[in-house]
Amino acid sequence: MMVFRRLLLLLIPLLLAACGFQLRGEAHLPAEYSPLHIEAEDLSAADRALLRAELERAGATVADGPNGVNRLWVRLQPRALRGVASSSLGSVSLWRVELRLEYGIDDASGAPLRGPRSLDESSRVELDDDNPLTARRRLDQAEWRLRQALIRRLVFDLQRP
Repeated sequence: MMVFRRLLLLLIPLLLAACGFQLRGEAHLPAEYSPLHIEAEDLSAADRALLRAELERAGATVADGPNGVNRLWVRLQPRALRGVASSSLGSVSLWRVELRLEYGIDDASGAPLRGPRSLDESSRVELDDDNPLTARRRLDQAEWRLRQALIRRLVFDLQRP
């Protein structure tokens, strides 16, 4: 059994290399974007902190003030709920939660460097219509996960040429 494990541990990297898999290394934001001032009134304080941390992790310098620096503007549209299905026998319904984030980068003079662009995320949520408190909490949790995903996608999108 121990020999099988060792053999398996040796084969996995070889199989990954054979299929063309390779680590990309660290991705960084283009240098012309830094320093950035974030304007994101639609985001919560926690979301703005996550955005700042993700930008800094990607190599951006985030400025506290808007004077003389590039401006990253972010707008989060209110969540949209779309009914997908409901049960005629019970009180369970399936909903799609959708969020859209729009963003762009303007230079210090106001000329656009990137964007405007939009990113969309959605998730399906099963809700118990007889329990509105739990339903509300599940919707809020789904929206929170979507906001986190959109922020990470925004930074990833900025890293691409």
